[in-house]
Amino acid sequence: MADNFNWDDYLPNDDEDDNNEDDMFGTEPEPWVERQMEIEKALLFTELKRGVPIPLSPKDWDEMWELTTKDMNTMTQMWIRHFMRESDSNRGKWNIITTYRNEWLIQLLHHNEEQEEYELCSLINELLNWSNNQQAWKQISDAMIEK
Repeated sequence: MADNFNWDDYLPNDDEDDNNEDDMFGTEPEPWVERQMEIEKALLFTELKRGVPIPLSPKDWDEMWELTTKDMNTMTQMWIRHFMRESDSNRGKWNIITTYRNEWLIQLLHHNEEQEEYELCSLINELLNWSNNQQAWKQISDAMIEK
């Protein structure tokens, strides 16, 4: 018995449709890629809100998504929330520094200077100075610092 099976009998003929066959290797971005990147960005903000450290540097963030004023304003609001909750103790200050790292704190400092939020700048600067003093004191005395 001869096999007379042919896929063309079961699939619709789409030869006339423009399926973007020129982009065989997927070099042109699909609309879902942009949506996926927005979702990943929203997930990072959700994790930051929960106190999970930011895994990206400002440079990496800018390469993946453009670092916008809106993003920095959102991070500033989250930083204020963390600062108001945890800055009373040394452990809380270390938690904030671990979450935001110095490079993001410096980025927040510059952003808030541009926004003329000098009260926030003084709080961020105070936290950065505290961190630097703790690190310097630890190096000098070789003591254990509570984290």
